[in-house]
Amino acid sequence: MKKDLSNTLISGICWDMAVVVRDLESTVKRLEELSIGLFVVPEAPEGAEGLFYNGEPLESEYKALVTRLGNMQIEIIQPDDKPNPWKEFLDTRGEGIHHIGFQVDDVEGEVSRLAGRGAEVPFIGKINGKTGAAYVDLNIANIVLELTSFNDVAEQ
Repeated sequence: MKKDLSNTLISGICWDMAVVVRDLESTVKRLEELSIGLFVVPEAPEGAEGLFYNGEPLESEYKALVTRLGNMQIEIIQPDDKPNPWKEFLDTRGEGIHHIGFQVDDVEGEVSRLAGRGAEVPFIGKINGKTGAAYVDLNIANIVLELTSFNDVAEQ
């Protein structure tokens, strides 16, 4: 019997992986020594309006560098000590892969669907008045997805 895959993330494009670390500079230096990327400072998408953590505006600063590895963007993130999703991850799980990012057509729709099935959504980014990005904690096996849509940026 075939499974119905019409209501799954299977159509999303996997494009991003983020790693949370305690020391950004030494991590990036080591990765570059291993010929894994040339890291640069990421740019906020056009139309970015703010980041929200647990429903409140994110007051935290963080350091981040990104590179391309094949078709994937690799993010290395070092959080500060204020409340934020990366510090929470580092404090509870240690260094490691924080999330895997998927590009989807409708972030708000996917977030609603997954939250309706018990997933948590601790972090969102607003772009042009819409949810342009969201972290979705699936509450199993420490899996966190980042859902993003570049449609809202392209509509400008």
